[in-house]
Amino acid sequence: MFHGSFAPLGENVRQSALFRQLQRLPLAQRIPLPLPEAYVTGLDLQHSVLENGFNTYLLGQKAEKGWFHFYLVAFLLKTPAAVLVLLCITAAKGRDRLSWIILIPVLIFPLYFSAFRLSRGIRYILPIYPLLCVWAGQLALWARDRSASPVLRSGFLLLLIWHAAGCIRIAPHYLAYINEIGGGPDNGINLLFESDFDWGQEMKGLNVYLRDRKIDRVKFGYFSTADPAHYGIEFEPLPCETPAKPETGIIAASATALQAWGCYDWLRSYKPVDKVGYTIFIYDIPSRQFR
Repeated sequence: MFHGSFAPLGENVRQSALFRQLQRLPLAQRIPLPLPEAYVTGLDLQHSVLENGFNTYLLGQKAEKGWFHFYLVAFLLKTPAAVLVLLCITAAKGRDRLSWIILIPVLIFPLYFSAFRLSRGIRYILPIYPLLCVWAGQLALWARDRSASPVLRSGFLLLLIWHAAGCIRIAPHYLAYINEIGGGPDNGINLLFESDFDWGQEMKGLNVYLRDRKIDRVKFGYFSTADPAHYGIEFEPLPCETPAKPETGIIAASATALQAWGCYDWLRSYKPVDKVGYTIFIYDIPSRQFR
């Protein structure tokens, strides 16, 4: 896990223009980085993706470059609301002033990716969550104190129940989780995409859906590196053309394809007849629509 830690930045060939420029600095040849080599390589790769341009999506807007506020919005939408309330209580009631030091790396991670507009999903700032849990843990000492209000102690139990209920309700579609602030996972298609909502995780569910309804074949526009045929899905690729060419029949389209690709924008004129999980939308468009 920590292989290659404390190696100077200039030891390996880099892909991004930013890291190649940093390598030319004299200090880069001597000062060791307190990071595993794999992590540095990953940062370099992501900067190369940024320099080449990439699609991103936030709150219904598409862009080829990310947003500075992306990680703040994603954090507020993907973090369970009960946890957000707990963090607010910690900020108000936490007694250990020294514990605020824990928040320094909590700020560094999102600020780094925000500064370069690497809006690639909340997975990039996952290391902050264990730190936030440790920081909020000081409330256990405060709640144990006799001076703590019984109402607030009961409030902690309610937060736990709220959090557990949210986990049960979304199961097993955890990747599509959107909290109550964002209107829940049913509204996720209007908020976030790819790894924050739809990464092709409903292939098995689509196979079950088609089999239960005795649908032999479907036109499928999907976002995934996996082959739907591997999951037993008999499908015809839904054409992704510019200008768009409307199709008829039973159509399945994944959220990310609908959100970001543009070639399926014509489907917005139709209301889905069903949904698999929260991320694959089913349409039934009769041929007479285009006669």
